[in-house]
Amino acid sequence: MLQYLALALGVVVLSVGAPLAVTIDRLDVWLALLLCLVQAAAVALAPRFPRASVWAGALVLGPLSWAALPTSGGPWPVSATSIVAFILTLSLASLRVRWTQLVAPSLAALLIATVRIYDNGPTRPSPGPLIADLVTFSGLVALTLLTAALARNWSEVRAALARERTLSAEEAAGRRVAEERTRIARELHDVVAHGLSSIQVQASSARYRLPGLPTEAAAEFDDIAATSRRAMGEMRGLLAVLRGGEDAEGAPQPGLGELRALVAGVPHAERVSLAVDVARPQAVPASVALSAYRMVQEALSNTVRHAPGAAVTVKVAHDDAGPALRVSVANGAPPAPGGAAGPAASPGPTAPAGGGHGLVGMRERALLHGGSFEAGALPSGGFLVTARLPYTPLPSPRKDAP
Repeated sequence: MLQYLALALGVVVLSVGAPLAVTIDRLDVWLALLLCLVQAAAVALAPRFPRASVWAGALVLGPLSWAALPTSGGPWPVSATSIVAFILTLSLASLRVRWTQLVAPSLAALLIATVRIYDNGPTRPSPGPLIADLVTFSGLVALTLLTAALARNWSEVRAALARERTLSAEEAAGRRVAEERTRIARELHDVVAHGLSSIQVQASSARYRLPGLPTEAAAEFDDIAATSRRAMGEMRGLLAVLRGGEDAEGAPQPGLGELRALVAGVPHAERVSLAVDVARPQAVPASVALSAYRMVQEALSNTVRHAPGAAVTVKVAHDDAGPALRVSVANGAPPAPGGAAGPAASPGPTAPAGGGHGLVGMRERALLHGGSFEAGALPSGGFLVTARLPYTPLPSPRKDAP
């Protein structure tokens, strides 16, 4: 838009300046057209070539004042059209570059006008009009540069204020997030962690507090105590992340190697079979391994809640269709009180009463890696959870690596 405006102003300078140079300053027609064309080009090209255009507009003042005699009747040594053309060039250029880069050509224009006053010899008219013309020209140049400086400073101040507002808004948002994380951590510590601690203490001391407790019941309480201790450990890690602990990000996360310990800690672990068929576990990214671990953990938790005692098959294998992990957790129907498998009493695809989010979380983990997730009831009365987690294999460590 600015270039089109400059082009239009250049056309106006040429169409007005050339006739005035011929009629008032008594210039030859072709010379007036040539010199005014230079002025018009300087105006038109000021947005694209600001410094070169101002220099061209300054230097053309010499030939224009030399060709126009002091006795021509017009303003001299700088004509009114030349003043307007140079101020337009200076103004348009100041929109592209800093005003300090335009001081040198502006001083050159003033110097040319001053020299032309004092090299005219005996034909020089009285100094009053000459000095008035020079003062007017100097004042307009100085005013243009001052306006450009003020506009530039105002623009920089506005940009700085906008940056400060953006930084302040980001800091405020960060503080709100930190406060919310701290509040969540406090609630988890005061409520959930306290409840888990109570469960662990009661389950651990059950065999001592309850005389004559059957061996199977004592083993169940031991499993509950072990599960609660493991949950408390993970809760401490979660609290460290929420509170922004320095060691939280570097804390080791469970992966494929911890699946066997996970299965061993599940109640009725003897009814859970685990098969991990991954040729190079070290090539699986930690984030994918963690997601696979959490999916198996959530699926086993659902089985314990909704189908206690059911047989469970856990499979984690490499997908031959591409670099991906395929996770599968299937459970049968829970055993009936008499020992046989009961009717369809599986976890079911729906969330339990109270609004669980286990299946939703597993689906989100799969989609996060660009994979797929499926869950549904089996005809036998059990439940099946499958997920595919694509990944880019990690390179093998070099043998010469330290």
